[in-house]
Amino acid sequence: MLSKNQIKKIRGLQLKKNRQAEGLFLVEGAKILEELLATANTEDWVGTYQIDKLWITEQFASKNKRQLDALSTLAWELADEQSLIQAGTLQSNNAGIATIRFLKPSLSKSTQLIEKEGLTLVLDDLKDPGNLGTIIRLADWYGIKQLFCSPETVDCFNPKVVAASMGSLFRVQIQYCDLSNFLAQYKNKIPIYAAVLKGQNVHHTPMAAQGLLLIGSESHGVNPDLLPLVDVPLTIPRFGKAESLNAAIATAILIDNWRKGV
Repeated sequence: MLSKNQIKKIRGLQLKKNRQAEGLFLVEGAKILEELLATANTEDWVGTYQIDKLWITEQFASKNKRQLDALSTLAWELADEQSLIQAGTLQSNNAGIATIRFLKPSLSKSTQLIEKEGLTLVLDDLKDPGNLGTIIRLADWYGIKQLFCSPETVDCFNPKVVAASMGSLFRVQIQYCDLSNFLAQYKNKIPIYAAVLKGQNVHHTPMAAQGLLLIGSESHGVNPDLLPLVDVPLTIPRFGKAESLNAAIATAILIDNWRKGV
């Protein structure tokens, strides 16, 4: 069983202020824990993370013995299902909970370096944890390695974001920074695309092999202050009556159109 102090500490990580103070975030459930064990110490692992501690059921330990043995320095303990439910956010958990240590996402105004090829996602003021988690998963699916977020974007270590990412969080590098400064340093160097309501039809607009794709908030879209930095405004044409698209769905459509052309 988990001790009362352990349960209290783990439950505290549901709050951003405690995650920031401790430098830890939670991972829960069989699927994500299996992704964690499979990705750790591989070339896909994001170097800013380190597994702190793992509490798992006997059933999960038996099923994943080979992966646990491969991580010889990993600290883990057996825990019962009831303790895991009490400590975490899931209504049922027959697998386990991990705490992951992280380097705090950068808020620096200094130069943020992007990959030398491919598309980089830039998120402006996204508030919905499910959207961010899904976009992280989309990035992983399409081979996009980096995400840059405005300081106002939801915390990427929010338990709902972690759950929605389904383990892709461990393979996508996420940084928080001032987007005006970030985009300005790439202006006139590589194309900067943005999802807007009135732009060029994405189905008829070629996209470069390398570029930045800016996605605005669910409520207000791209911040008007950032629009002068955009080279190519993109719109997904509407054929029906829906008022708008979910931010994650719009991102998926735009990424897929980019991937078709490269």
